[in-house]
Amino acid sequence: MQGRLEAIQDGVVPLEMGEIDRLHQQARLLSRLVEDLRTLSLADAGRLNLALQPLNLAELARRMAAAFGTALEAKQVALELRLPEGPVPVRADPDRLAQVIGNLLTNALEHTPAGGKIALEVAKDTTHAHLRVLDSGPGIPAEALHKVFDRFYRAEASRSRATGGSGLGLSIVKALVELHKGTVAAHNRPEGGALFEVRLPLHQAG
Repeated sequence: MQGRLEAIQDGVVPLEMGEIDRLHQQARLLSRLVEDLRTLSLADAGRLNLALQPLNLAELARRMAAAFGTALEAKQVALELRLPEGPVPVRADPDRLAQVIGNLLTNALEHTPAGGKIALEVAKDTTHAHLRVLDSGPGIPAEALHKVFDRFYRAEASRSRATGGSGLGLSIVKALVELHKGTVAAHNRPEGGALFEVRLPLHQAG
């Protein structure tokens, strides 16, 4: 960015809307990287405060699916929403849990080719809520399965660079889920594609 701006100042590169758009995109990605690093550093220091409240995980998943409509349409990827009939109560920070779902959907969208499909599923058992994101992409290389939540790890470095990925999205998912006393795991589906599953304690109203 600094080099391009200096070239514009020196008159080497003309100040055109296309160049402004490129610089704006780079600034946006840098801002996202700084915010991601800040989130992780606060979590590491135990200073990331959560505004916990009772909420319906199924309804939050529905809202996040709607928010991704434009991005899904742009890439020609279908989203299947699988929700139970009743509520799935959890005690969580709605903004941070939305960030978890958003990061998982973003990751799935980056690895799902045009014409593919993503599924967002919410379910519950007697003690836990389950949120799953499944995609029809190439899956996760066997050697990467235990690394996908590591910071800055990219199973497909060239694709991540092309889409502006920082390699922090899944690390943030893990940090936020664990702050909610939950767990997250990644698997490959037998029929192809990746599966990410979040487990959170059910909230029992007292």
